[in-house]
Amino acid sequence: MGCTQSTESEELLATEARVNTVVAMAKSTDPSHDRFAERTARGLRSLPYLKMVGDNELRKVAELVQIDLYAPHTIIGKEGTPATRVHIIVEGEIVVTAKNQWGLAIELSVLNAGAVLNEVIILEKNHVHSTTSATTKETLVFSFNRVDAMAMKKVAPNVFRIFETMGQELLSARKAVTQISIFKQMSQLKQHLLQEILRPSVHRKTEVILERGEDTPRRFFIVVEGEAQVFVGRKLVRTIGSGEFFGEVSLVTSQPHSATVRVSEEGDVHTLECSREEFRNLLAGEPAVLAEISLRVLGRDVSLEDVLNVKMARQFLTSYAAKEFATENLEFWLAIERFKSIDTRIRKSVAVAVGLDPEDVKARKRDIMLQEADLIYYKYVVESASTQINLGSAVFEELRSRMKHAEYSFDMFDAAQDEIFDLISGDTFVRFKESYEFRKLLDAIGAYDYGPREHSE
Repeated sequence: MGCTQSTESEELLATEARVNTVVAMAKSTDPSHDRFAERTARGLRSLPYLKMVGDNELRKVAELVQIDLYAPHTIIGKEGTPATRVHIIVEGEIVVTAKNQWGLAIELSVLNAGAVLNEVIILEKNHVHSTTSATTKETLVFSFNRVDAMAMKKVAPNVFRIFETMGQELLSARKAVTQISIFKQMSQLKQHLLQEILRPSVHRKTEVILERGEDTPRRFFIVVEGEAQVFVGRKLVRTIGSGEFFGEVSLVTSQPHSATVRVSEEGDVHTLECSREEFRNLLAGEPAVLAEISLRVLGRDVSLEDVLNVKMARQFLTSYAAKEFATENLEFWLAIERFKSIDTRIRKSVAVAVGLDPEDVKARKRDIMLQEADLIYYKYVVESASTQINLGSAVFEELRSRMKHAEYSFDMFDAAQDEIFDLISGDTFVRFKESYEFRKLLDAIGAYDYGPREHSE
């Protein structure tokens, strides 16, 4: 115990010594330092969030930051490795990628001048890159580490607070995204992107955020702090607190708001928000979240596609289908969805930037495709399969011919999947929606027309 305390004390003293050294450098009056600092300060002043900061503070920050001009295709941070520096893009472009379930790189976003990476290291000591970032063109980057940040806090407190706030906002978004049930089933990639598009906002007490009968705003809100109240007419039907959300109805319907959401008289409400367009664009390839929202909002009018895209709903449907000895159709449909997800697309320039050979990526995807196609065909399609699905003769013969002649492609099972979907939709799913299992699903999911939660809009 004593040894641990001693080690921690020594580390703190060493850190303090480094901070004092950096502060001394930042306060230097050497003329050459001044000229260099002024040029760097001009670069900092070009960033929108630093425009209101005084010249003196910017010059102090200019002495602290490391300046790097990266060549194209340089990896700045690699997924799974420690993140030790905050990076600020001054000029150029950085692409952000991450690996999917197949180990293939997917492009998440492209960051331009003004963007900041890894700002949470100001608040978190042991931060790990969740993505890989690399330059696609010559890129000018300013960066600083935790020791620099501590020095910045002393000599440029306003700038420090700006970056600290950025880190706090990102941590708030991360906490919200990982704790809210509808986001837990999102891929890690989309969770990361959702954190990026959520923007903090403050609504003052008694402010009306959504008005019943109005069409706008079409936004999604997560409450971080405070309470909002939901009214239908003059009746208070629900209170929304920290970690809860509202505005989800506008994500899946075009109907006017059916309730008024107002900030309580107790104090302000701090939220994270994004527009309907941002939310839907983000989830274009991630149907599970919108599907769960659709289940909550539409209830008995929900589509089979939405049910299939929600894990809990699939479990209820599969349980019901097992009673009808029809689970193989559901299993096949899901297997094809997984098969098609292998075909992740990444631009050649992005692959090169993150150190991948585009031809190797293409070959790896094909190897996975061949293996999965064989598994699906021999498990569900061939006449000797123990879980054979009931396909029409034309579709069956087409698949058999393609397998015989090794004509593999990512769309080779599409016709079969569509046929099975129609079978489920017109048969099993119709009876499922009239069943006790479906009523239990609506209760479990918190559907607004059949469940414990009141309509939030």
